Amino acid sequence: MPQGPDGLKPSVKAVAVLVAVVVLIILVAVL
Repeated sequence: MPQGPDGLKPSVKAVAVLVAVVVLIILVAVL
């Protein structure tokens, strides 16, 4: 994982991916 000047960026990206996965699971469960 390439880290930029801001150390928070990778963390934010990881959280965004986690949220996307959770939403996907919810959508699949609903369907």
